[in-house]
Amino acid sequence: MLSTAIGCLYDNTVFTEFIKDIKKSKAAALFLSFKDSEYTVDKTVLSEAESICLPVFSVPWHFKFSDISDFVIKNIYEKNIELYKTVQDKLFNAYFTSKDINYASEIIASFLCSPVAVYDRWGEVKAKTFDDENNSSEFLKIDISINEFLMGYIYIYNSGGGKQSSKFKIYNTQLIKKYICLPVSLWFNRESIENMVVFKLKNDFVWDLANGGYESFAEMAKQGIKFGFNLYKPYTCIAVKIMSSKESGFVNEYTHKAAVMMSKAEDIIKECGKKSGLNIMLANRGLIFIIYIENTNAEPQKAVDLFLERAKKDITNGIDNIKMYCGISEVSLEKADFTTLYNQAVLSLHYCENSKNTSYRFTYRDTKILRIILVLQKNGDIRQMAFDTVNKLLDYDKNSDIDLMGTLTEFINCNYNTSLTARKLHIHRQSLLYRLDKIEKVVKMSLQSRKDLFLLEIFTRIYRDY
Repeated sequence: MLSTAIGCLYDNTVFTEFIKDIKKSKAAALFLSFKDSEYTVDKTVLSEAESICLPVFSVPWHFKFSDISDFVIKNIYEKNIELYKTVQDKLFNAYFTSKDINYASEIIASFLCSPVAVYDRWGEVKAKTFDDENNSSEFLKIDISINEFLMGYIYIYNSGGGKQSSKFKIYNTQLIKKYICLPVSLWFNRESIENMVVFKLKNDFVWDLANGGYESFAEMAKQGIKFGFNLYKPYTCIAVKIMSSKESGFVNEYTHKAAVMMSKAEDIIKECGKKSGLNIMLANRGLIFIIYIENTNAEPQKAVDLFLERAKKDITNGIDNIKMYCGISEVSLEKADFTTLYNQAVLSLHYCENSKNTSYRFTYRDTKILRIILVLQKNGDIRQMAFDTVNKLLDYDKNSDIDLMGTLTEFINCNYNTSLTARKLHIHRQSLLYRLDKIEKVVKMSLQSRKDLFLLEIFTRIYRDY
């Protein structure tokens, strides 16, 4: 505390109370400066200061309080940095002597005098210095980042039971990031390198499996066991292509920007596999992922659909301005033929990319229908019949807000189930029945006739995909 003690100099009682107040403020010492160079503090006042253990110093008047304050703060900061440098050296030493990240967290907790935990960027705990039941709900969260790439977090917990602000304000976040987070990032970096090596091996393994690039399936199966894959199980193959929107720059090229996006997508796909409880084999080439999903679920097709829905949602939410296309093989129920499943998925992906259909995914079964449609489209008479029928509905829709064409398409997509179609269209069942009756009258065909339903489905598909 720096003071001129104006108002106290000639009243020992007031000066004594002033000394007591300074002590109550938890000041480490009192520095006094007097304009009157002849003035001395009364012995009774100094005796009171001594009795309450408050050091009192006299500073010549010509010294500025601001200079003294700057000098003290600078020295405190430099000593603080020395302490942080010491703990940084300990962390570097721990890393280069192959200590694990739990050891590093103990060093940090001891230095900060608080329980700490280290999490990866997905929120998975990597190390902690406390039992869960002893964990405080109050914590300070600090990013572990290198060149703006987020690796994880350090959580510093309030173990003192006091207010969060009073506990955490003593920590210098910038110093923690510079002298603690930097060395901790080395553990994440090492793990990342190890994961990259493992992924490269897995990546090559899956591509060899997909392309038949091996001599012995038995040897591949043995190698698969080391990666945690059972090749004697049934699988479904999915080919996924992720592209940016036209304005963002790497539509058909594998640029640096594309590589960053694909790395993010890879992490998301892996996480979706974990969340879905699925065993997946993943490989990446350029802008395309190949995913084999082990069909251990009682409803494998449903499991594949749910996985893709989650993956699409998380990828589009996690990466800006991207398009995602998926090709899905047949769902294998017996020992998988990996090359056949891969070829089916790639063919489905090709049709998905080039179709006018708005769906982001195609199954191999869809491609069978499309190949038939493509053959029929080439026949001029059939194509004309399709256009004549569909145009009747479109002409009616021009002067109506009922949307008969959309209703018919949804009715076909719902396998002619009226209740499901009504729910999909968000209309009452009676309203749907009215529309279906109107469709029959416009096209002069019966929706109760299997033959007419078959023709209407073929005609709408020819029109939509032409």
